[in-house]
Amino acid sequence: MLLPSSSYPIQGIFYFIVHPALWAKCFCAFLIALLVAIASLVGSFVAMPFVARALIAANCPSGLAWVVAVIIALLMSALIVLISVLIIIPALAETMVDYVWRDKGLPINDRPDACCRGCATDCGLCCTSTIVSILLLIITFPLNAIPIAGTVLFCYVNGWMFAWEKQTRYHVEIKGWDFKQSRAYAAHHWRAYAGFGTVCYFLQLVPIANIFFSFTNAVGAALWSAAQWEEEQKLLAKYGINGDGKVTWEAQPNDYGTGEGSNSAAELSGGGVAGSGEYGPVDVLELQQQEKEEADVAAARV
Repeated sequence: MLLPSSSYPIQGIFYFIVHPALWAKCFCAFLIALLVAIASLVGSFVAMPFVARALIAANCPSGLAWVVAVIIALLMSALIVLISVLIIIPALAETMVDYVWRDKGLPINDRPDACCRGCATDCGLCCTSTIVSILLLIITFPLNAIPIAGTVLFCYVNGWMFAWEKQTRYHVEIKGWDFKQSRAYAAHHWRAYAGFGTVCYFLQLVPIANIFFSFTNAVGAALWSAAQWEEEQKLLAKYGINGDGKVTWEAQPNDYGTGEGSNSAAELSGGGVAGSGEYGPVDVLELQQQEKEEADVAAARV
């Protein structure tokens, strides 16, 4: 069953806790970061006397020169650690995604051509989206000056972009889509994506623990994509839909996403099944949204 998207970051935390194999990957990240920090500190302070002497040679007062040299050494070390963490965390997070997908049975090696189609175009568009994401982060950052509501709005606005970035690999490697299809799908289902991303952003705002949550958010994203894939496979099997999106047998009435008494292929096509060719034969998020709207209407009648 496909749960609300906002629940998957929390599921990612519990999944991480009960799977010790993921702990080693997280520990590895901390260990590498620690070793890089130690090495960068040693290297920076070894170079510090040369910086101080250069400043003194430039007629800087001796005491001030050493203070500035220490500050430069610390800043250089911090910069090296930051760059290393920005490289290490995403790389190890991807290995966690692989672990979850294998655990859930996703065919992660079944599309060898998925990463090659329009590679130059996709890389260019991906870089563009990264730049847009950074600009959006900078533009919306002042919202945090507004107590509570500003932070919520900041997380919500940036959450959609965050969720899309986390799902892009699923769209490309598993679904076989290109970058533009992925973007269009995320925009079409912006509520679900914003819901997932908002919770992830809130978790990553927690001081110190945000590194841990960076990993659990990746696990949560993998669980969400796995849940979509599993639901899609169930519907494909249930309705007898082939890879071209054609219904090969008549579905039974009252099935998931078809409404009361609908049992024809034509009726199925209007409910997110075998009629959404743009996103494949089945659009599970569309079905989930339709079910939610139907439940809201039923609740309003009561």
